[in-house]
Amino acid sequence: MQNLAVLILLAWLAGQEPPKPEASRVSLDASSRTVAEAAASIAKQSNIPIDTSRAVADRPVQLKLADVAFWEALERLAKDSNHRLGISAQGTKIALIGGPNESYRAVPMDVQGPFRISARKTLGKLDLETGQSSTEVQIDLFWEPTFKAFYAELPANSVSAWDGQKKLPVVTDGSGKMPVNGAALEASIHLDGVPREVKRISRLEGEIRFTGTAQMLQFTFATDAAGEQATAKREGVTATLRKFERKGRIWTVLVELEYPKDGPEFESFQSFLLDNQCWLVHRDGRRFANQGLFELLGERNGKYPVAYRFVENDKDGPVIADPKDWQFVLRTPGRITVVPVKFQLRDISLP
Repeated sequence: MQNLAVLILLAWLAGQEPPKPEASRVSLDASSRTVAEAAASIAKQSNIPIDTSRAVADRPVQLKLADVAFWEALERLAKDSNHRLGISAQGTKIALIGGPNESYRAVPMDVQGPFRISARKTLGKLDLETGQSSTEVQIDLFWEPTFKAFYAELPANSVSAWDGQKKLPVVTDGSGKMPVNGAALEASIHLDGVPREVKRISRLEGEIRFTGTAQMLQFTFATDAAGEQATAKREGVTATLRKFERKGRIWTVLVELEYPKDGPEFESFQSFLLDNQCWLVHRDGRRFANQGLFELLGERNGKYPVAYRFVENDKDGPVIADPKDWQFVLRTPGRITVVPVKFQLRDISLP
């Protein structure tokens, strides 16, 4: 009976869902503080930097937050302090921008966990030859960097738009995976033949599916070990150091990664392993960084071998005199999952 219970427990653990991305939670008491101080507190609680170099940093603000999502907290700070929220195209830099010509302006927005979805621009077009009109709504998606997205997909027929109770015609283009760079994505939604008297979209809703991971895993191996003696498992992902060998000035580290078989499939030209980071570290703390020299050797029976190469530099770079003095460190995505993000945007003005 004990062995049966162990087997049941192991099966349950193997079938557990990968961790889902969660929003950072932020709280502020009602004490009076400056914009810079409020932004610093939000940044500290979420571990997400907020740039206030172009803000009116000493402007007083009194804002009370009780365990709210990061994006909601930031929006409320921008509104209460009359600042514009600026986010880089890659979502890697977040800034509060204030001054004589900068002020808060509300945009149609939705926050779903760590994801922020907003309408940025609407465009109207008229074909003078056919008389056919079309409307494009450009939306921005940003998310907290704790979630690493590799691809995004806007499925056909997943978007709906309304003018009051009347449904508007949405063009259902074929969906495909879009590669993601950073923590941001731009998407366009097309509507066909919207009547000229319609001046706003009362409701636009849909779903975008992200392929990514909510965690990065780190593995450390002694370089003088290889094979089954150099295997480690974290959160369902197995890494094995197969080789650490030298040819001339080049050291090659061959690592084999195995992911749970219930994860999403990738095409031959797509790989989540392109975002891996690795380095060698000496016992005295010195690092020998990999300069982006690696080779994906293809999937083999659910396993992904990757060859990382380190080139010695006798003049000003590291030289490996004794491999036993070094360890190999690899950061790789955790379990890959598909995360559906539903959104709803209201009161989108049309040109």
